[in-house]
Amino acid sequence: MSNELPSCTCSLRETPGFDELKASRTASASVDGLSKVLRGLSTGRQPSLWQDLPGYSGRVSWVVGEEDTKFVEIARNVEPRVSKQWTFEEVEGCGHAVHLEKEAALVELLRDWLSNGCGKNGEDASKQVAEAKSLVDNEGFLE
Repeated sequence: MSNELPSCTCSLRETPGFDELKASRTASASVDGLSKVLRGLSTGRQPSLWQDLPGYSGRVSWVVGEEDTKFVEIARNVEPRVSKQWTFEEVEGCGHAVHLEKEAALVELLRDWLSNGCGKNGEDASKQVAEAKSLVDNEGFLE
């Protein structure tokens, strides 16, 4: 089975190849390993940083799938309270896993964001984008 999933306008579970991807990941996972991940990385166990958001002045690009109603609502509630350096993007026809469901749209959003002052020290990041694209193309990540 190929590790690539085609872009679609559906939830990840409806993506062609989802069952095979799930089966391959499940086959290589142990109960102990999965339970450690769930305990250690659960958002419910991470410390709250909401109070720190208004004071953060760095640039942030927050990308959510429009069908991921939980994170769309969170982003809309956060937007008025944070720096104008933050950008919020909703990807049409996409659920929670934007990086899998609409890979090309995400790459384009990030490319635009990086090209508009998000390089080192706030400079144009075109050189870093070109270097990253070269690495991606040579490694075949987006094939």
